Amino acid sequence: MTLQLQVSEMGICYPPSLFSQIAGDICSKGYSVVENAFDQFSLQQLKSFVLEQEADKFREAGIGRNEQHLVNQSIRRDKILWIEGNSLQGKMWLDWADQLKSQINQNLFLGLNYFETHVAHYALNDFYRLHTDSFRGANNRILTVILYLNENWKSEDGGELVIYPSKHEKLKIAPRSGTLVTFLSEDFPHEVLPSKADRYSITGWFRRSNPQIQPHCV
Repeated sequence: MTLQLQVSEMGICYPPSLFSQIAGDICSKGYSVVENAFDQFSLQQLKSFVLEQEADKFREAGIGRNEQHLVNQSIRRDKILWIEGNSLQGKMWLDWADQLKSQINQNLFLGLNYFETHVAHYALNDFYRLHTDSFRGANNRILTVILYLNENWKSEDGGELVIYPSKHEKLKIAPRSGTLVTFLSEDFPHEVLPSKADRYSITGWFRRSNPQIQPHCV
């Protein structure tokens, strides 16, 4: 049986049900985890783009924004490279994200209108302590999207993303290539456990200009 794939304008291939699955998951529980979200060629293109970047282009990741921005290695040790769409692969990713935004707005009426995104590299023993991507009511980040690019990832490599849907519940996600994680940025504290191998991901956040909009499922 041949799996039929949807193709974005810039060339990323994904199952045609992907966007509706993400929207349904966000509507019902606030987060979505999809394995094998992209085809292998698309993943290889994105991983090649990441590995082609010179090491000195990556910067130590910080916490906070603007005048509150601070590098604190006791909280976060990864390095990041912002994606501006100057490369074919960057345009591929941004084009796909724009299509996701349209589908989420159509299904959940979130009013998303801006997307920022970067590559994250966790080297040996790098981690990110428990945090949220947006303070409640701050209206800076609404929806978080993470795509993992790590082939042949093993359990002993660590580096799991741990999401806490409630005080008594946690969801541990291995950063295997093709796994796509999406969640409401204000609602889910999460952390990255120490990595025992080079760990790569692309992370993005959708924003909106109207703070009064609440998710409304259709």
